[in-house]
Amino acid sequence: FPKKLNIDLAKISADFYLQQANYPLALEQLVKIDKLIKRKSKKVRYNYIMAQLYQQHTNYRSAKNKYEQVLASSPEYEMVFNAKMNLARLLDSGSRDTQKMRQNLLKMTKDDKNKEYLDQIYFTLAEMDINNSDTLAAIDNYLLSTVNSLENNTQKSLSFLALARIDYNRSLYKDAKVNYDSTIFYMDEDFREYEAAKEKHEILQELVYHLDVISLQDSLQVLAALPPDKLSQVITQLIQNEIEKERELLEIERSKQQMMFENNRNGGRGERFGNNTSGGKWYFYNPATLSFGLSEFRKKWGKRKLEDNWRRRDKKTVNSFKIDSIKPDSVEVVTQNKKDPNYYLKKLPKTEKDLAKSNEMIKESTYQAGVIYKNGLQEYNKSSALFMSLLSRFPYDKNYAALAYYNVYINHLRVGKDQEAETIKNLLLHNFPNSVCAQLLTNPNFQAELIGLQNEDELAYQHAYRLYVDKEYLRVIEKCKLVSEDDYQSKYLFLKALSFSALKDWSECINTLDKIIRINKDARIIKEANHLLEAIKNPEKMKKANEQALTESPYLFRSGNTHMSLFILPKTGVDINYLKILISDYHANDFENEVFEISAMLMGSDKHLLMIKAFDNSSDVVAYNQLIMTDSGIINQLNKLDYKVLAISFDNFKEFYKNKDVEGYYSFFKKNYLEDN
Repeated sequence: FPKKLNIDLAKISADFYLQQANYPLALEQLVKIDKLIKRKSKKVRYNYIMAQLYQQHTNYRSAKNKYEQVLASSPEYEMVFNAKMNLARLLDSGSRDTQKMRQNLLKMTKDDKNKEYLDQIYFTLAEMDINNSDTLAAIDNYLLSTVNSLENNTQKSLSFLALARIDYNRSLYKDAKVNYDSTIFYMDEDFREYEAAKEKHEILQELVYHLDVISLQDSLQVLAALPPDKLSQVITQLIQNEIEKERELLEIERSKQQMMFENNRNGGRGERFGNNTSGGKWYFYNPATLSFGLSEFRKKWGKRKLEDNWRRRDKKTVNSFKIDSIKPDSVEVVTQNKKDPNYYLKKLPKTEKDLAKSNEMIKESTYQAGVIYKNGLQEYNKSSALFMSLLSRFPYDKNYAALAYYNVYINHLRVGKDQEAETIKNLLLHNFPNSVCAQLLTNPNFQAELIGLQNEDELAYQHAYRLYVDKEYLRVIEKCKLVSEDDYQSKYLFLKALSFSALKDWSECINTLDKIIRINKDARIIKEANHLLEAIKNPEKMKKANEQALTESPYLFRSGNTHMSLFILPKTGVDINYLKILISDYHANDFENEVFEISAMLMGSDKHLLMIKAFDNSSDVVAYNQLIMTDSGIINQLNKLDYKVLAISFDNFKEFYKNKDVEGYYSFFKKNYLEDN
């Protein structure tokens, strides 16, 4: 092989191994390159890559040496900056070099040329705090990193990930979930940390959901037990809190947009206070910025009372209400408006049936959260505490109590509490001697025997199913009478209901379906039972289903149904809050006497939905869409994006959102809303 090509071979080999993530072999080739290249200036890039690889494999001494070689070669600023950041993270805590580096980093935060790098500087300071075991200081600097991150989503995601890990390690799982939310939002799916972060996020998301259900249902039960006057006071305060929260968000957003507008219009004006913010402080932490925003606000709008809907002439604010003054019919209206008392009243468990449903939700979520603590987080004591709370509230529950005892028993064994485990075992055997959990503890062959029995049960069920397929309906009904209360009971009952339906014995069919729904826990079977029940009780619904089948579309055009205007926007590159403000301003100018609800939500991983509600029919929403698309401010924002503006009924929106069916609904929209206009 020609000697003069050795360096090219080493470069190609290094690149190949890096692409394959074979870092040890890549490092071998990079060492060869280092020896073959004589000029220091030509080695910079390769030294930097070697430093990163050494750092990744915890060879910190070699990494430090290589970063110092990079800095000695006077490369371009970005490489100097990144080398300094990485070098800072390698320094021993408490050393003179570390203190000097911290001072240099803090000095860098005040230099305007580092403005776009502030997120990385604060992240590095946080990493140095972690090395120094100063978690509180690290949290502050990680937060500053997220606040000062402009376009660098990778850095933002790493800062949120660091915060999430701190909360996770301190067992602050609700806080950790919030930070993992942001991590997943900003992190690219092909980033090396993504899968691990996503897995933790999913565990915490499930845990927090169940903890929130428990907390909400407990609170609702407490509220439902309050006297009407006390309940009225509590809900009034909740509404006032919601109004105050909206006011604060609106003020912040308006100040932000006004400041951006003034900066763009006057160019140098931002310099009056730009230097004060380049030191790593968000501009809303800066009193000068806030004061400027407020004065500009007052120039345009005058001195306004801080209240909700401050721009409307006809203010419909909620100050107080009396429970007794609300008519029962008005409570039946479903509302998502958190400033409407009905939003809260509808959630209260007012009847025995409501309370039973609330308790079922508490049982289910307490059990599921306990399982997540046990299996997902290995928090055995927290898991046991939840299971014991379930046993304290529902000691003889036939669905969950035995399982709770069994899980507490396993938890105690895992943390070495053998005596406590034996106590729990005895309680389980005493209170639920015939349960599956008791059998698992007393009969070592129980699982094998259970599998054998399940096989026999499956064969018997398959025989009944073949009778149904062969239209032997009376024989199916007869066979189903002999079924015991086991896992197959619901399946047999469903066959029985289908057989009564085939024989057109609607009364028996309905009774059987009602029983299935009442006793079942299999969501799939309950769904099918409800579907069949609706078909019998509500022929109109079946007519709708048939119509959908004939049109080969899940959507139905009903011009007289309530509609909304729907903006479909990309997730990136759009300031949803600013767009909402533009639309709100448009309403204030052109629809002074109309009240619209503007809301936004994510759909999938790549789209925003912005909704304007509500319109009485399709004609009104189509006319509205045509008018709003004449507003220059809104059009200027939308023209930067790949967007769609549609009309959609509330009924069709449910199907559209469930399936994330942009193209399918857009075709339906063009055919039914545009062809006649």
